[in-house]
This record gives sequence, C-alpha cells and structure tokens, in this order.
Amino acid sequence: MSTDLRRQMPALANKTYFNYGGQGPLPNASLAAIQAAWTTIQELGPFTSEVWPFVARTTDHLRQRLAGWFGVPPGRVAFSENVTAGCLLPLWGLPWQAGDQLLISDAEHPGVVAGCRELARREQLELAVLPVLQLRGTAEAAATGTLAALEAALTPRTRLVVLSHLLWNTGQLMPIAAVAERLQAHPRQPWLLVDAAQSLGAIPVAEAAAAADIYACTGHKWCCGPEGLGAFALSERLLAESRPTPDRLAQPQQRNGRRQRLPSRCPPLRGGHLLSALVRRSGQLPAIAGGRRRCPGPSRAHS
Repeated sequence: MSTDLRRQMPALANKTYFNYGGQGPLPNASLAAIQAAWTTIQELGPFTSEVWPFVARTTDHLRQRLAGWFGVPPGRVAFSENVTAGCLLPLWGLPWQAGDQLLISDAEHPGVVAGCRELARREQLELAVLPVLQLRGTAEAAATGTLAALEAALTPRTRLVVLSHLLWNTGQLMPIAAVAERLQAHPRQPWLLVDAAQSLGAIPVAEAAAAADIYACTGHKWCCGPEGLGAFALSERLLAESRPTPDRLAQPQQRNGRRQRLPSRCPPLRGGHLLSALVRRSGQLPAIAGGRRRCPGPSRAHS
C-alpha cells in the first residue's frame, strides 16, 4: 500500500492493520463525502421535493459505477443494508414449490445458511450440502473439484445452488461462471446465489456477477467503504420470475417500463461508498492489483 493512501485512512495512522475481511479502514475522503451529503440533505430539507434529485443523482452514480464493475446493466443492480440482506431478500420473492431442494455449500457464512434454513422451513423445501470446504490449491484444481462435487450433489429437485465467490473461511476461489454454465444444462436450470462478501474490491468480479442469478456483496470489507451499505446484481430471468417480497427494500417498482428494486435507506452512505470504491480501484492497494492474494485468518463478520 502506498504511503499516500495510508495517510488517507485514520485507522492506519498509529497501528499495524491486518484487514482479514471483517472491516476495511475508511478513507478520509469517504468520511468527508458522508458528512457533506448529510449537510446537503439538511440544507435542502429532508423529505422535501428539492432533496430527491440530489438523492437520485447520488444513487444513480454509484449504481452505474457498480454496474460497470459487475458487468451488468444498471437496471439489474440494487442496494441493501449488507451482503446478508442482498443474498436473502431476493429469495423470498421466488416461486418455490414444496420439495424443491436448496444445495448449499459447506463453506457458506452462518448468516446466509440460517436464512436459507428458515426459507426451507416456511416453504417446505429440502436442504442438501455441496462439499467444497476441503478444496485447496490452484484455481484450476479447485474448479475441477468444485464441478465434480456439484455433479455428484445435483438432483432432479435442485432449484437453487448457494456458493460464495471467495470462501470466507479458506480464501479459496470458486469457479462461479463454470458452475452457472453447468446449472444451465440441468433440466430445471437452478438459480445460482453467490455470496460475494469477500470479492468486491479484492478480485475482478464481472464474469461471476454476470453469470450468477444473485450476486450480493458489501461495501465495508475490501472496498473500504462504510458499514450499512451493500449491493446485489440480479439476472434478467430472476427479475422476470420474482414477486414482491415483504421488505420494502426489495419491492419492485416501475421505471421506464421495467421493474426496479428500491435502494438502501441511507443516501449519504452511497456517496461515501462511491469514494471509497474509487480509492480502492485506483490501483494503489495490493488486493486490487494482485488479484487473489489474501491475508490469513477467517472472519466471522459478514453483514
């Protein structure tokens, strides 16, 4: 990390900081952007007609930037409070049938697993395990092992596969695009949910995000953004098949004739996250330039 970049982050001023994927340090520029956004909202008047164009500009700017990194159109990008919400909210709007099977890897974060278990209980779904936790080695070796495990675990009832892009507990890279291709050949074409909590800001994500049906991430880890803001990309087929969910954040709305999803409740965080993301994408941090290199030590923090 460059000296100039370190000086932008107060958390690095008086300590040796090991970001193991729990919480990234926030740059001064992001802190200033959040404060400036709050000030602008107060000056315009919260919940006045004058404030909404400012909120829309802030939201659209970040949505367009994220869409470029995800490799999808902006209309397929939505915001949430965190990665767990981004993973789980879309699931509640899908047309499940009793007996459908959720195939969940054995390396998923407990927050996502718990949400899937509750969904299965309410919708009378079955749970199955995709064993990938033991996989180690090169990306090629892990891909071979993952696809073999997937082939053995798929059944005629499989309706959803849950697999992280980077496993939070081992740091192993998963072959998301290859998994998506295999699922397309399945008679039921199961949906693919990808937990990308450890991906955005650490490795290129466009290929995986464009291949997944749900690709959910958060801004406060490797993007070094603020807590309380996540994003997720949805596939065209999932948007076509989903229904409104109980939470207003995932309620579809009409815009230019297309269904959209409502954004996170806190516009200033979106401004802060945008600046953090731009700093991280500047090429000054090893995680961006180096791709897959990770600091050792798993993190339980996820949301």
